[in-house]
Amino acid sequence: MSSTSKPPAASRLAIDKNRHGQHTHEQHVRKPGMSDAITRDDEEKRPSNLTAQVYNALCRAVLRGDYPIGQSLPSEGELAARFEVSKPVIRAVLQQLSALGVIEIRQGKPSIVRRVSPRPLEYFFSFAMMETENGLMEAVQLRRGLETYIAQRAAEHIKVSDLKKLRETIKTMEAARNDSEAFIEADLAFHMTLAEASDNRLLMFLVQALRGTIHETVRMLHVRGMLPDRSATIARHVAIVDAIAASDPEAARLAMSAHFDASEERTMGSSLKGPIMLEPEQIIDFLERESS
Repeated sequence: MSSTSKPPAASRLAIDKNRHGQHTHEQHVRKPGMSDAITRDDEEKRPSNLTAQVYNALCRAVLRGDYPIGQSLPSEGELAARFEVSKPVIRAVLQQLSALGVIEIRQGKPSIVRRVSPRPLEYFFSFAMMETENGLMEAVQLRRGLETYIAQRAAEHIKVSDLKKLRETIKTMEAARNDSEAFIEADLAFHMTLAEASDNRLLMFLVQALRGTIHETVRMLHVRGMLPDRSATIARHVAIVDAIAASDPEAARLAMSAHFDASEERTMGSSLKGPIMLEPEQIIDFLERESS
């Protein structure tokens, strides 16, 4: 290969410094499991920040399946050698991936690749909802958009086992008419089960990610005296399940839309008493209980 020819795409390019402090390029043949290292193209296209480069490269490796779910990543030392960076850079990258829910950092052991979870989104939606005075209404409107479509899909894809779970949660709601917290929990369980029945994992993630904000929304409405007519609430849930059981997507969509008409009416009525100041501690406490 001449000095001006471009190395093959499958080549490994490691950057070393020579005695004069100048950079030279040493070509290596790509090895199995080493496809996540930083290449010359990465350095030309990505930011100069080493942490960002390593983070992007390691994300690509996980997305490609180089490290399947449940498999350990190489040790910090091995990753540092592979990417030719310091261990602190690797630790910073692993912390970012852990915050994203992609890996689990284990004390004294290599990190392990995790199944994706909605956990990071739960905190994101909690912060986003609390940023504005309209956060409560926006959360209800977001849920309407998601859950009317979810009800429609559930009518087309629901399993007998999921239909049984929905009916059981309605019975729980009926038994909890005089217990606000138990009623809220049963209501949440209904909507989570419905999301699972939609046969769409990403829709399920979004609804799960809204659990904390949904719980706090309902709790705040109760605090402000905007108590629902629980008999009417249960009746609306029954109408949703009946439409789904009949495999009628349009009826299921309309039943869920009617349910959110009532939710928006209560939220609007509460806002007339002044802006609803959500309590972040309550949301975080709920999320921590859910993860324990």
